[in-house]
Amino acid sequence: MSTDLERLRTKFASGALTHPRGSVPSVVDLAAAFWVAAGADVSPSDAASAMRERIGTPRHLVLVIADGLGLDLLESMPAASFLWQHVAGEARTVFPSTTAAVLTSLHTARWPGEHGVIGHWLLGPRDVGSINVLPYTRRGDQSDLDAIGVQVDEVFQSPALLGRGERDALFVLPERIVRGRFSEFSAGAGERIGYRSLGDGVDAVLTHIRGAVRDTCTVLYLSRIDDAAHEHGPTHLEVVGEVRALDAEMQRLASELGGEDARIVLTADHGHLPVPQGASRVLRGDDDIGRYLRTAPTGDARVAYFHLERVDEVEAFSSAFRERWGEQFVLLTPDEVIAEGLLGEVVTSTARARLGDAVAISLGPDVLEFRPVGGKADPRLTLRSQHSGLTAAEMRVPFVVI
Repeated sequence: MSTDLERLRTKFASGALTHPRGSVPSVVDLAAAFWVAAGADVSPSDAASAMRERIGTPRHLVLVIADGLGLDLLESMPAASFLWQHVAGEARTVFPSTTAAVLTSLHTARWPGEHGVIGHWLLGPRDVGSINVLPYTRRGDQSDLDAIGVQVDEVFQSPALLGRGERDALFVLPERIVRGRFSEFSAGAGERIGYRSLGDGVDAVLTHIRGAVRDTCTVLYLSRIDDAAHEHGPTHLEVVGEVRALDAEMQRLASELGGEDARIVLTADHGHLPVPQGASRVLRGDDDIGRYLRTAPTGDARVAYFHLERVDEVEAFSSAFRERWGEQFVLLTPDEVIAEGLLGEVVTSTARARLGDAVAISLGPDVLEFRPVGGKADPRLTLRSQHSGLTAAEMRVPFVVI
């Protein structure tokens, strides 16, 4: 066992970091519970079965995914708030705690090691280089992946479960992303509809349920809390306002469904941790670390998968990385990441290849900001608050049952 793996385990043992697999149910358990209730063919764990009992088998099932709504945001709300009164427990998100990875887990009931989406950026197939999963583009020149011959099943290794049962299925999401490839994948065999405001999204859910002849399953995805937290930080009044608006709309949704046999389950993909001044560590494509790389690091702000030009230079690269940032990050081998179970029990060959040759994981708020030769950092890496790491603020999400 490497010294860095020992350091990581010490952080887990002390509570300074949160292991994605532990005594607390995971979002994969939550997803399995929901999809079993919806009639999908999923084998639930014991934890998922217990969550399944809380959900029941209503005629109408609604899953609300509030991007960025860490459990700490609900804990900071008044005790009389609607959502806080309906918190059924805590769930732990997957690693890395980033939207692409977690949403794929929520839609498939699989861990990242199995579904293969192990970051915001992934190593693409063949000679494509680094790809951005959510907009479905190549990193750098922003080429559409369809246009350069990347097939959807080369990116996503597990099928989405919406619409796989007998229920009328609908995916409700922001209008600006409704036609994207990731949205198409997430919708599974269900229909998609876009909305312009939170209230419009809730109205779309109500319309679907009220007009249904058969039992229904609806997924409502909300992004405004995450957008505000990235821009302003998770404690900003803008974020507080978005959480309060969500609370009010969920109360309205529940009230208007009062005469229906319905169940609302709400959760999140991750929480947030601000990036303090001086915590952004700049890696340049032509410096003494960047020169070893054959493509931009993949992963996200607090986890980086390094893909080297030459595998016989891993030791030299690791030495240079630890000398510069050994206090802020641990640097693990892909085999150590897999053995520690950070990506789940099953890790496919595709996920293993996407881990690259070395994996850096932040031990706190520090982020890695990559700047390519002759270019600027991706704007995503310069935001005030980030996620994808292993701190409690990023890993703890709510399990709400209404």
